[in-house]
Amino acid sequence: MMPSIIIIGHANIPSNPLPQVDKEIDSIQNALTKARQKGYANWRELSDFSFKKLATEFNDAYISSQIRMLHYIGHSNKEALIGQQNGVPTLLEKEDLVAYLKNQKNLKFIFLNSCYSAEIAKELSNAGVPIVVGTTDKVSDNDASLIAAKFYETLGGQAGKTLLAAFEDTSIFFKTTPDSLSKKYHFRGLKSPPNAQSQEFAWEIYYENATEDIQNWCLLPPKKYILSEAKDDNRKKVFCLYGKLKREFYDLLALNSNHPKFPILINSLWEIDEQTNPSHEDLIKEWNAASVIVHFLNEDYAIDLGVFYQSAIGLLEKKNHIFINVDASHGAAFGFLATQGIGPHLVIPSAQNYSAFFTNENTIDGIIKKAHLQTRLEKFEKILLPDLTNFFSVSEDLLSRDLEDLDFENEKQRYSANLPKLYFTLIEGSPNCAQTLLVKKIKKRMGIGTNVKVEVLKIADNPMISDAFSFGYALIQLLRTTPKSDMIKTCVNAILDKKEPFVLVFENVNFSTLELYQQTILKEFWNELVKTYEERTQNANYSIQFPLMIFALNYEPYSLPIPSAIDLPSVQIEKISPVSPLSENEYNDWYFSKEKTYHRFQELITNKNKIVGNQRKTAMIEICKSLNSDYNIIVSKALELS
Repeated sequence: MMPSIIIIGHANIPSNPLPQVDKEIDSIQNALTKARQKGYANWRELSDFSFKKLATEFNDAYISSQIRMLHYIGHSNKEALIGQQNGVPTLLEKEDLVAYLKNQKNLKFIFLNSCYSAEIAKELSNAGVPIVVGTTDKVSDNDASLIAAKFYETLGGQAGKTLLAAFEDTSIFFKTTPDSLSKKYHFRGLKSPPNAQSQEFAWEIYYENATEDIQNWCLLPPKKYILSEAKDDNRKKVFCLYGKLKREFYDLLALNSNHPKFPILINSLWEIDEQTNPSHEDLIKEWNAASVIVHFLNEDYAIDLGVFYQSAIGLLEKKNHIFINVDASHGAAFGFLATQGIGPHLVIPSAQNYSAFFTNENTIDGIIKKAHLQTRLEKFEKILLPDLTNFFSVSEDLLSRDLEDLDFENEKQRYSANLPKLYFTLIEGSPNCAQTLLVKKIKKRMGIGTNVKVEVLKIADNPMISDAFSFGYALIQLLRTTPKSDMIKTCVNAILDKKEPFVLVFENVNFSTLELYQQTILKEFWNELVKTYEERTQNANYSIQFPLMIFALNYEPYSLPIPSAIDLPSVQIEKISPVSPLSENEYNDWYFSKEKTYHRFQELITNKNKIVGNQRKTAMIEICKSLNSDYNIIVSKALELS
């Protein structure tokens, strides 16, 4: 990691001296001291600010690629900065400054902390310098020094603080403490119009042409909450704990985290915050998000990590733990973890997954030395991969597919495969019922192929639907047909014109949408569908060729009405409430059909009594727990398979 360099340029002209220049330089350097100590920042001071001095810095092959910021202290007007060369004042005119600085492609930020520099700042921004600060007024020497000190203190003091955020925080600070400045400024936030009538705060920031990457750039990297901030990531979440000096073994995992045999999302305690030691809050946040905790055990483990366990009490037994023996000193760490109530689900290296030759040396260090392993990939594939592949062998996709095979015989028996009918089915119950999965199973029972999409129109909490008109319009959009004056009639004809099976789900019909369900879905839509269907069947040229299935799903524990019975053999109306619980016979049939996949999970047999008798969703959650799997996949994925 190479530090970002800030050039601090100043020109203090004897004829018009600025007493606070040295103070401003010192305050910037003091504000960035911690960032410098951590290797994130450094500075170069140019006492005679001139094009010649700038060229020396930007043309230095050793540092030019690291120059990210330029801070100017001195006099200026709308057309030029006043520099100094060999003690003689000189003008750095706007056109020349823009022409020169726009070509410095690594430069992210310029701060012109001088009077009336906004015009120059605007031109620099328009020319492609990503973020520039200038002033729209005459500013006092002391105020400029205070503003700079606060800005760099904020930028260099907080992990993850962007340039824009540091500027806004600085503005807010002085807005709320106006007495700290010698002049009463009005204050402008980032989003105020640039030509606002009451000019606010002489310091203005220009960033309209900055890319998103540069707007998000931080001098100090943000904390890495990789697991807790992951969105829609199906990989296994793994959190690693190890003594500070044993990162090399964590790297064996981290560098191969996308190995095709076990895709994982990985983080370690010591990676959360690159500036300082992590906090207890950091540990808890990532620990809670993880499904697996990996412990690299050696003599440093308890010394470096013992203090963190005080804040993790109550969370320990809820996770799956893997112990990796680093060297012969792992016994002390093993004992320490035992006092915390942590026992391993897997110990690595395992003699059965490597070679009996190493049975007595089942540590990473021992195997590396005896087998003369050299590369990281070789160490990973020969030591960690065999055991981890076994541990992570049941992927979430595989588990989801297998859970689908849990039968719904009681519900399916009312549906006959490939029977061309017009169906209406209300499936209701409680949040523990697997309504959506049942739709998929009935679809499969009817012989409707996977290529036929289930069309879903959400009813409750849908901002698109509030009345019959908006319902009709939303349904037309779903059916991808042309709107006409009678939208319900148009939708009905589009459904009856289908040349393949059709499945439509009205998702989440609840008490708040009861009137819409009764008046619009049942009375207008369904009645019109049956009426038009009956009219068509009287025409000898029309007959229904495929199942046309309408489902309404209710997840709340009360009953909804269904349409009145129709005296037509090709119209079927059903109500399934609630979904029946999983029987022991069903569970046995399912388990033994999957025995080859799940044979090593004895918990599936041990916990059978907790699983059978439950409604499907509860049963599936218990199955996932028994498989050491993240049962959220059932909530977020298995029940959304349709």
